[in-house]
Amino acid sequence: MEFSEIDVVAQREYRDGAGRTLTLTLGRPVPDSRPGNAWACPYAIQLGQEEPRVREIFGADALQALFLALRIVKVDLEVRDREHGPLTWGGEPGLWLDFP
Repeated sequence: MEFSEIDVVAQREYRDGAGRTLTLTLGRPVPDSRPGNAWACPYAIQLGQEEPRVREIFGADALQALFLALRIVKVDLEVRDREHGPLTWGGEPGLWLDFP
């Protein structure tokens, strides 16, 4: 999936340790085009002016795809937090993506 194809449902901007903007974009889950009745929830992470990195997370239905995408996004951002200095949101450190 290309970034332009994402039907955006949520977006958040973080700052990394160098002051660059890291943009998280979460898309609406959509039925997967391949056989199997799975759903895909796209998300993208863009650091500064780099090309957005788009991923799709799959689930048995739209809710599961969305839930799994949120969990994977958190892990992805935690890695970037360690690699690029602490990420902040609204001037506060942390990802602010806590859920059970």
